[in-house]
Amino acid sequence: LGEKCWEAGTGFLSIENNYPNLFGSQVDELIEIVRSARRELARRLEERHDLSSNEAGREARRRINATLDVGHLNLFFRYFKPESLSQFQGMVIDDVKKIIRAGVCAHIHMSDNDSYSDDHLALGDGNIPWKRIFEVLEEEGYDGLVIFETQTRGDWKIGARDSLVALGLLPDTAVFSGPAGSQDFNIPPGKSRF
Repeated sequence: LGEKCWEAGTGFLSIENNYPNLFGSQVDELIEIVRSARRELARRLEERHDLSSNEAGREARRRINATLDVGHLNLFFRYFKPESLSQFQGMVIDDVKKIIRAGVCAHIHMSDNDSYSDDHLALGDGNIPWKRIFEVLEEEGYDGLVIFETQTRGDWKIGARDSLVALGLLPDTAVFSGPAGSQDFNIPPGKSRF
């Protein structure tokens, strides 16, 4: 697929960590999958398309990346059985640092949960240490995309608003309304959870 993206001159492949019982769900596995796919794409670009080693490597890094789903990471709690939630949260933070430092992460999916179910809750409605995660993203110089995959009461608009309020990016009195010509929606005020 990476080669097809390159041939088309557009697009990329981003591999997401999945649920804990599947291969590629652990950060070390995801890093190795991306690195292996990049090596293979670079080899093919050199052999089939006469790119130099440097050009092929650059294209492979551009075309194949990882999407880190922090909510999926948080589901490992039930498998690791740490001594405390804070110990486990430290493990999640370490994994976020590790994948950013590996240089393979282009997207981060953000939603909260209770460590047992991938509920896609608004940030602050579960037990993920978001404040520390955002500090780590800043400290590590992460400049990729951050995508909220949140919902509140089954509504992504409320989930997005509640997440932005929880992060301190919107006042809790903020009301969303859609752009002209769209279906307008209003979101009632909530409260910050951090």
